[in-house]
Amino acid sequence: MPQFPRPLHILIRNMTCIFCAVLAAYVSLLPSTTVESDIPRTVQAFDLPFHVGVYFVVALTAVLALARRDILISTRVNIFLSCALFGAVLEIMQATIPGISRTCTVIDFMSNALGSVIAVSLVPAKWLLSRS
Repeated sequence: MPQFPRPLHILIRNMTCIFCAVLAAYVSLLPSTTVESDIPRTVQAFDLPFHVGVYFVVALTAVLALARRDILISTRVNIFLSCALFGAVLEIMQATIPGISRTCTVIDFMSNALGSVIAVSLVPAKWLLSRS
């Protein structure tokens, strides 16, 4: 019987992390006409908590996929910085790609970073997997 290089649960965590990052990028780069017409105004009012929630999930899945059981502060900081940079790049892409017509704001970036820092700082070590 062939031996897989990684256990299935680690593969699932890695794929979940990639899926969440791709989904966040896709939603962030939707044209403004799609966002304004498809999302009700009541939901649009919760834009900043939505940013916090999306980047909380992205950072949480990154921590669960990448960290070891003995998670170090430097690992948490690196994951936070990676998620914050990912959010910043997406915000800049919203402003620079023609046809998207989305706004790039510091408030959106700060709420992305807030969601990331909450997830990275609150993940208990017992949720993490041992890796050899």
